[in-house]
Amino acid sequence: MELVFSFADAKGLTDAEVQKKANLDRKAFSKLKCGTTKNPSKATALALAVALELDLDDTKDLLSRAGLALSPCSKQDVIVQYFIEKEAYDIYEINVALFEHGEQLLGTQAV
Repeated sequence: MELVFSFADAKGLTDAEVQKKANLDRKAFSKLKCGTTKNPSKATALALAVALELDLDDTKDLLSRAGLALSPCSKQDVIVQYFIEKEAYDIYEINVALFEHGEQLLGTQAV
């Protein structure tokens, strides 16, 4: 999670801005910030990558540090990767695409 907050600092984003852009509730974000949750779920990690507007390499690095990876066999991963490659970082637009394909949404309350 240190990497997330270093990206946020570098981009001049406040915690509240990251939380909102990642579509995370305050309690879930607080658990991440305080270290109660060391490694977030994949959906949360992807939501944070989208919120921070990370490119694909930085997204893969973030996931790797959480013990996760993008998989070409995961419809969710392919959809999110498409949006990242197109630099379309609207989490609500991404969630609409995920919903339309029956995939887990990014953010919300999952940690």
